[in-house]
Amino acid sequence: MKRGIITIVLVVGVCLFVLWPVIVSMCSGSSSNSSKLKESGKTGKKMLRVRHGRPFVGCIPIKDGKIFLINGRTNKKLIFPKGGIERGEEGYYSAGKEALEEAGLIGNIDKAPFAMIHGIYWYVLEVTKVLPEWNEKHERLRIEMDPENVLYHSEVRAVTKNVVKELILQENRTKNPRIKNSSFVSNAGEEKSKPSKHKASE
Repeated sequence: MKRGIITIVLVVGVCLFVLWPVIVSMCSGSSSNSSKLKESGKTGKKMLRVRHGRPFVGCIPIKDGKIFLINGRTNKKLIFPKGGIERGEEGYYSAGKEALEEAGLIGNIDKAPFAMIHGIYWYVLEVTKVLPEWNEKHERLRIEMDPENVLYHSEVRAVTKNVVKELILQENRTKNPRIKNSSFVSNAGEEKSKPSKHKASE
């Protein structure tokens, strides 16, 4: 009887000794997977920037190799026009509207965003008209710079630099023609008189 018990104990001990690394790896794997799922859930929430229930879009205005920037309302650092997508609007239309309202710029815009950086969909606007007066002229400066100067400008935030770097790469590969939105041209005067809603730029 005692020998039988000792034999059973020895067999169980050997099995545990052999299978222990497998059990440990399975436990650690499941815990790491759950932590990865939690992290991915967190990043998923942060992926798309939303305010007032609206996803964000930004506009990169370019003209003759130059890039337009504006200053933010509060910190006065140089940024690109951006804001939330209004209900019923396409992303590219909202991006073009932000360029008109915040920087007084009209032009042809890419229908699809060229990148999503820091939760914002970014569109390229090929500027064809620079308005002397615009909706937010009283609170924003409009500055035109070379891309290289934008990258090294001390007041430009890191996100802006990332957008410009991506823009420089993407511009060399652009094949699809940009969309000419004639409504911006015809409604430019009306847009200046309209108060802006839920402005999202800094």
